[in-house]
Amino acid sequence: MQTIFKQLLLKRRIIVPIIALLVIAGCVYLFWPAPARAPESPMLVEIETIQEKPLRKIVRLSAIVNPKRITLFQAQEKGAMGPLLVEPNSFVKEGTLLAEMRNGKWRRAVEYAQEKASLEKDHYLRQKKLAAGKNKSQRSLDQAQETWLSAEIAFEEAKKALARTQFKAPYDGQIGIFKAREGQFISPNDPIVAFYDTSEYILDIDVPDSLITSLKVGDLFTLENEGQALEGKITGVQALLDSETHMGLARASLPSSHAFPLGGRVSIKVVVAQRENTLSIPRSAVVLKDGKPTLYKIIDGKATLAFVELGLETDNRLEVLKGVSVGDQIILKGQGGIWPTKAVQALNTEADTAEKPTGPSEESSKTTITPETKGEEA
Repeated sequence: MQTIFKQLLLKRRIIVPIIALLVIAGCVYLFWPAPARAPESPMLVEIETIQEKPLRKIVRLSAIVNPKRITLFQAQEKGAMGPLLVEPNSFVKEGTLLAEMRNGKWRRAVEYAQEKASLEKDHYLRQKKLAAGKNKSQRSLDQAQETWLSAEIAFEEAKKALARTQFKAPYDGQIGIFKAREGQFISPNDPIVAFYDTSEYILDIDVPDSLITSLKVGDLFTLENEGQALEGKITGVQALLDSETHMGLARASLPSSHAFPLGGRVSIKVVVAQRENTLSIPRSAVVLKDGKPTLYKIIDGKATLAFVELGLETDNRLEVLKGVSVGDQIILKGQGGIWPTKAVQALNTEADTAEKPTGPSEESSKTTITPETKGEEA
């Protein structure tokens, strides 16, 4: 019995200190002050400072270059081609004879008709003089006048027939290359030569149906040619779409100071809308929250969510009507890892936001806004 008591006493001496140590450790854990947490390092973000600047909506369109006027000469009579009187690609004045058919019979017909008209006129004048002296009846005078007028009509018809064998410049312009050679037999409607006026160029512009209502007479456009930017204005817009291509038509003019391949295609940039001084932001700055466009501003080193109202849209910038002010710093990228009150720091002082022209496909597409992927911090 005494031995058992001694064993229990020995165990108590071991267990009590262990329990005391555990109690002391628990108190230290519960009541000892926790070490201070290191402050959160701010997230580096790209920003842009809001400023008033011009904003232009530009579209790229395809156009065909045509001369101001063009005439395609075709044969109107059957016969052999005569001499070609003008060198190809030369500039000639209005009325210059370019070429003619071998038209001897037409010339003789003109000479005969002219002579007959002259004789009939003399006969009529004699009859008129005799009728004045009561030596001829009025009926004879009327017959003489009718014969003379018929001869004059025949003379005019002969001159027209001769003119159909001649090819004269209808205006000041440039002649192309003759398709008919001297001595070649030609028939009506055979092509002879093209003649065109290059005092200015006319652009026929293909316009997609999504843009035809945006284009207006007077809109400015630019055309790149040999490293130079040529400027012009839209002179006409046809809203009626082609039934097959569903494209509209616009027309513009350019001065002839630069050479273009006539009938060839060129690419032009048209300003369809512009603001002289407005607030705008890159598209990447906008995210959707509850279906509404928002962006993050930096205020006192923290991200602040702001709802915005958008206006004019270009390919890479959006006009902001409400929600921002001049001098505001907005975050451009990485909104998925940002929430309101999160500490942020500007990675740059000003982003590169140069305006770029847009093509028809970009213009017709809807605004692309990235949905917000991270909710507010609880």
